[in-house]
Amino acid sequence: MVRFHAMRLRKFNFLMVIVGFIFAAEGCHQPFAQGQALYDANCSRCHGMDGQGFENLYPGILESPYLMTAGSGLACVIVHGSDYLDEKRGGPGDEIPMPENKHLTPVEVLNIINYLSWEFGSRETTTIDQVMRALEGCKE
Repeated sequence: MVRFHAMRLRKFNFLMVIVGFIFAAEGCHQPFAQGQALYDANCSRCHGMDGQGFENLYPGILESPYLMTAGSGLACVIVHGSDYLDEKRGGPGDEIPMPENKHLTPVEVLNIINYLSWEFGSRETTTIDQVMRALEGCKE
């Protein structure tokens, strides 16, 4: 009986190792999967799955200076939307206002930024310290 349970435990452990390798391999294909899921849920409705926006309604993000330049305030744009953009440009823009995303945690903002950089930008990674400093400097 004890031998039977030991054999079952070894089989279970072997299966868990295999499952762990499968999950680890999946993470290597898309290193920013959490950021992609957050982008899909919070940003893609307006900016599109491909970052190109929708005609004249919503701007694309592919040429955005916030995406192309590290430390440009992308965290503030994500969290505060048009309020931050309007403050930076000195007044409201012509496009449909971008909503706030104040429900996102700093880690979620970090994940979105790193996904955007990987998928559409310079492929530079941002740290949580950089995001926290940027968010502290945003308009409240």
